[in-house]
Amino acid sequence: MNESFIDRYTQEVASSLAWRSPEAQQFYVVLYSHTPRDEPRKRAIWPVGREQLLLPDWAGTMMRSIGRGYDYLSLGSRVLMEDAFWHIPMIDFETKNQEQALRTLVELSLPYGYLADSGDSFHYIGSHLISEPGFRRLLRELRKNCRDLGVDRAWVEYLSMDRGMFELRLTSGPEKIKTPTVIAIHELRANGKQIESDRHYGTRRMQ
Repeated sequence: MNESFIDRYTQEVASSLAWRSPEAQQFYVVLYSHTPRDEPRKRAIWPVGREQLLLPDWAGTMMRSIGRGYDYLSLGSRVLMEDAFWHIPMIDFETKNQEQALRTLVELSLPYGYLADSGDSFHYIGSHLISEPGFRRLLRELRKNCRDLGVDRAWVEYLSMDRGMFELRLTSGPEKIKTPTVIAIHELRANGKQIESDRHYGTRRMQ
């Protein structure tokens, strides 16, 4: 894990994930607009080639080119590899308690990743991939125990609407003025937890 990512934007984390996954064929981003809770969210999913995520300020470039009419760009968890779809594990925390967030990652056996300050709460973006069954298992765990884990219930309910992937915001906008910024590196060093993660989620370590 690279300590130099502290204080860097999470879109740079996405670029790092792409650079460390040469076998990845496609990533996915989500363009969306802020709407009141009782109104449908304007939303569009775009497949993005690995090479595009390696460009400087790729998120800002996408917002300027195809994001007109949308307020934000999120990274989707789904990654098309050479053999199947895999997922980047993600969590939108309700808490801004860093110790609690890191304890939750240990409890969920999520071994590697970045903790980011999104303004209202913390985000977690894994630096490894989990299988499609692993994604469904993690989503079930978040749905069942979101209060105890300090996870944002509204985010979990949104994902539960058959979205098929996690999503986390990368850019700022009219209602979310802070660009998510990395504040901590998470890495489990206990072999037992790594084995547990492999068994639960089908973990695939990036290069």
